[in-house]
Amino acid sequence: MAVVTLLDLMNLHAPASLEREIIDETYLSAPLFNKLPSRVISGTSYKYQKRDTLPKIGARPINAGADVHKAAIKTENAECYYYDGRIEVDKALIDAEPNNKHLLMADNAKATIKGTMFGLEQGLFYKTPFGINPLRAQIADYMAISADPDITDESAWTAGGTSVWLLHIDDDSLRLNWGNRKTLQFGPIREESVQRKKADETTGPMQAKVQNCNFWLGFEQMNEFASGVILNVSANNPLTDELLAKAVDLFPAAMRPTHIVMNPGARSLLRQSRSKALTYVKGNKGQTAYAETPTEWDGIPILVTDGILSDETPEKIAAAVGQTAYSADDLKKKDVGITNPNNKSKV
Repeated sequence: MAVVTLLDLMNLHAPASLEREIIDETYLSAPLFNKLPSRVISGTSYKYQKRDTLPKIGARPINAGADVHKAAIKTENAECYYYDGRIEVDKALIDAEPNNKHLLMADNAKATIKGTMFGLEQGLFYKTPFGINPLRAQIADYMAISADPDITDESAWTAGGTSVWLLHIDDDSLRLNWGNRKTLQFGPIREESVQRKKADETTGPMQAKVQNCNFWLGFEQMNEFASGVILNVSANNPLTDELLAKAVDLFPAAMRPTHIVMNPGARSLLRQSRSKALTYVKGNKGQTAYAETPTEWDGIPILVTDGILSDETPEKIAAAVGQTAYSADDLKKKDVGITNPNNKSKV
């Protein structure tokens, strides 16, 4: 079923904008965020209906009264959260490149939106200060399992390892709400005097070209069976097809997950477990088999995101959500890669 996503809204409200162009480029930075249904609302708070039960119509005798059937629906109050930031570029730098002044601001805008989209993707899984309520805060009871067979209680949420999310994505299950009648947009470029650090660590004024980016955003799970999760996935407790089958079985047949979301490390563990299974099957012939990179499970597509941490202990989550910028170092796979002593940029 087709859903209206952020890119669809950008095409509708700002088809020729720089923001729309960048959102199109950031799919890999925020694959889940860019898949979720989105809508624009007039204010910054809203109500939504959360359905707990489905009514049914039964048989009755002729000339007898019919039973009254109705769904159990809870009205939930929700709010959008305010996101705000701005770009400051030294006016002297822009004046020195008169032919490229718009390009300099555009490059900074692109970097800002890409970082923002990555942060919003991460915010779908972990609570950021003053940010939207993540899936962790909205998932229903009994929709989580642990990859560690020794963990069977709520301690799984803080025991570490990574997580794999199973989501039913449609307009009645998960939704982003963009408040105040707009999506992610930049304001006009203007000139201001800003305070910057000097060589002696004190501050002084600097003339700069300034551009703000702000928006209101809310996120809600509207259905008890919109999300499920496998916690504590690690090298000692890898992701397997059996675990995925167990997690899918948490969902009713009529609300089967539409997407499985994991980070590259979890996907690698799944590929390794499939390779072992194939090798076992062919073992009698002395063959070693290597599984292809997983792209789906029983027809359910796999979305790979960097927004899910490899270690979800409270300390690691707090450190990640407290960042105000993302460096290349944050995305490096330090548990599998090796350092380069010849890298001159480190000298």
